[in-house]
Amino acid sequence: MLLYRGISCILSCISFVLLLVAQVSSGWAVHETDILEASYTGLWTTCTEDGCSFLAIREMKLDVVRSFMLVALFFSFLAILCSVESKYWMNCTEDFFMDGPVAGVFSLASGICVLVAVAVFDNSVRETTEPELQDLSAKWAYFLSCVVCALCLGTGIFSLVLYQLSLWKPTAYSSQVAPKG
Repeated sequence: MLLYRGISCILSCISFVLLLVAQVSSGWAVHETDILEASYTGLWTTCTEDGCSFLAIREMKLDVVRSFMLVALFFSFLAILCSVESKYWMNCTEDFFMDGPVAGVFSLASGICVLVAVAVFDNSVRETTEPELQDLSAKWAYFLSCVVCALCLGTGIFSLVLYQLSLWKPTAYSSQVAPKG
């Protein structure tokens, strides 16, 4: 079971790093004005050939995408903390904290937040009224977010299924109905 928890921890770390890369990159969408000139838009910045600048557009849908991606990053970090042995970082001697299913729930919550953010971003790209955001096409960070969504959901389901299977594992006390004596 330790091997599976290690796999779950590694998948949580990979999804956290990929989520961080997707969130800070400027490769969510591209707006091609000419054949030689294009501007790349991210959640926080927009980049042209002249350089990058902070994205000053205050569209509510973009703020929703940013918020859900930040919440997903937070849940992904909590999934990493919970997939590691909790007794080491909480100084616990008792095993009262079920870190397997909690890590799975945090991974699922992270995947759901990324799914909502990607759906809202896709909707806002299709129905934008801002002239700077019209004629956008999705780029690599958008598709990386879709991969991170699948990875977070898969990690969460993997952790929860492993916890369910560990409940059915036979122990020394499983054959006893009542204590002897």
